[in-house]
Amino acid sequence: MIRASVILPTWNHAETLLYSIPSALEQTVSDIEVLVIGDGAPSRTEEIVHGFLADPRVRWIPNPKSPGQGEEYRHRVLSYEARGRIVCYLSDDDLWFPDHVEVLERALLDADFAHTLPVGVFSDDVLGSWGPCNLEKGGHQEEIRQGRRNRIPFSAGAHTMEAYRRLPEGWAPTPPRIWTDLHFWRKFVALPGARLRSIQRPTTLHFPQKLHGGWSSKEALRTLERHLKMLREPAGRFNLMAGICGMLAQDLAVAEFRA
Repeated sequence: MIRASVILPTWNHAETLLYSIPSALEQTVSDIEVLVIGDGAPSRTEEIVHGFLADPRVRWIPNPKSPGQGEEYRHRVLSYEARGRIVCYLSDDDLWFPDHVEVLERALLDADFAHTLPVGVFSDDVLGSWGPCNLEKGGHQEEIRQGRRNRIPFSAGAHTMEAYRRLPEGWAPTPPRIWTDLHFWRKFVALPGARLRSIQRPTTLHFPQKLHGGWSSKEALRTLERHLKMLREPAGRFNLMAGICGMLAQDLAVAEFRA
């Protein structure tokens, strides 16, 4: 058994894999596997992934296009191929801080499901949060259980493999009118006796899909490249954290004013 399996599904964001895969491989925890799961992905995606296969930690698992988001492929991989003690998720167009897996691995020593603080990149210089989420409080658990709001982007969540085995149903086709990741998270919230942890530390940069609609492909890739470079350098990570802290302080001030 290795320390962590990284599930990285992909469909039609071939070029963004040039940034998301390195952010997984450059973790402070090196004992990982990166399972890139194709869901009807075009040949360009396969070409890019093959460029990373020299690293034995990367595996390419192609599949025909599923009716949904490839949930059945994720379940098959977790059931028969993944070898990690914990499972982390990464969108093909998101980035991780280098200590993302380390932070979640530590949280999952005494938890079944955990997530870090999600931070969204809305433009080159504008950061935003998804609002507070504390799964150790009943209100936020109930909100997720009912599927009212997705407070945890796909790339921020993780769970133990043992907890996945205990789910009555793992990854499965998502019902209409609910986000795929939210539908999956609420299975852990509903799991009897599940230990849930919310880590109030940013380790994920999430680039919302709706944002990409307003950018050209070159702009989106340039933004990913710029932020990956920042994450690789101590000074860049410091500047990112400073911006995130300022954003969170502003959010807190607005919440207090409204209260």
